[in-house]
Amino acid sequence: MSWLPEQISPEVAAKFREAIALDIHDSFRHVTRVNAVSWSEADVIDDHGTAEEREAARASDKDTHWSQLVENNAWRGTSNWSFLDPGGFRYYLPAGMILVSRGKSRIESLDFHLQVQDDWGLIKISALTDRQCECVARFCVVMCALGNPSWMDVLNSHWKKYLPEYD
Repeated sequence: MSWLPEQISPEVAAKFREAIALDIHDSFRHVTRVNAVSWSEADVIDDHGTAEEREAARASDKDTHWSQLVENNAWRGTSNWSFLDPGGFRYYLPAGMILVSRGKSRIESLDFHLQVQDDWGLIKISALTDRQCECVARFCVVMCALGNPSWMDVLNSHWKKYLPEYD
C-alpha cells in the first residue's frame, strides 16, 4: 500500500471526495431502478413477505433516480444490501458510495457487500458495466487514501483489475 499517502490534509480529502462524487455521478448517471428490487422491497424480502407485500413496499419507494437518495436523510443504507437483486444493487450503490465517502454513518457495511468472495458476490455485481466497475475501483482507492485501509481488502477482492497498470 506504499503508493497511498500516509495522511492527507482536510483540503485534499475534500477534493478527493468531490472528485469521486463527480466520477460516480458520471459513471452511474443513466442507472434507473426499473424492474429492480427496491430498498423497501428488500426489507420485505428479508422478512419473507408475500408478493403483495413486496409490491406495496416497492410502490412506497418514491425516488425516481438514485441521486435523490444522497440528500435524503430518511434513506438508511442498512442490511438491505443483502436482499437486492443485481439491478437494485447497481441502483443503490452510487448513493451508498457517495455517502460513505462523506463519512455518513447511516450507510452500513457497504465495504462488506462490495467484497467479491464467491459466486453470489459476482451475481450481485453482474449488472455493473466495466465503466462502473472502474469507478468502484477508484472509489476503493479514494477510501484508502481517506484513511480507511480496510478498503484495500475490498479493492483486492475483485476491483483492482479495473485500475490501470502502473510501475
